[in-house]
Amino acid sequence: MYVMTTPLRQSRRARRTRSSWPARLRNSAVLAGAVLALSPGLAKVADGGAQGASAPVTVQPGDTLWAIASDRYPGSDVRARVWQIEQVNHLSGQTLRPGETIRVPSSWPAASVKVYLVTRDGCHLCEEAAEMLRQAGVEVALRDVDADPELFRLYDFRVPVVLRDGKVVAEGRVDSSLLLRLG
Repeated sequence: MYVMTTPLRQSRRARRTRSSWPARLRNSAVLAGAVLALSPGLAKVADGGAQGASAPVTVQPGDTLWAIASDRYPGSDVRARVWQIEQVNHLSGQTLRPGETIRVPSSWPAASVKVYLVTRDGCHLCEEAAEMLRQAGVEVALRDVDADPELFRLYDFRVPVVLRDGKVVAEGRVDSSLLLRLG
């Protein structure tokens, strides 16, 4: 047998006595910092906000979302712009307070939907209109009339309503002649 004359040296790691709680605390702090650092970017991507930058706008007395959207995006579908501003700022209504700063998208997504179908849950005419548009290959965005006060005011008893570039193309019973007007 072999006899060792000198004792084995322990590695630096083995010599150090470990206490688990400081390491866990440090790891938890690093993880919490990473979550805080990444969460705004992840929230933006999850919210669909990665399409472009936005600019801050300070609300003046008498301003409405409609007026801000009309001024910022002339010739564009104002309803769609108002909806986009509401989404970016997580607004549930159109009430703004003077002095409040909101984010306004500086660019409109290139592949934006131009045809909207204003619908209501349980509306069989709405379901028929949506199916007819999909079968015809028309890319359509559905908007719930009961979820938006402005849409409710404008189209409550008129659903389904087909909008193209903010203008009413058809309402009520939608037939195939609509496709000619969408072209």
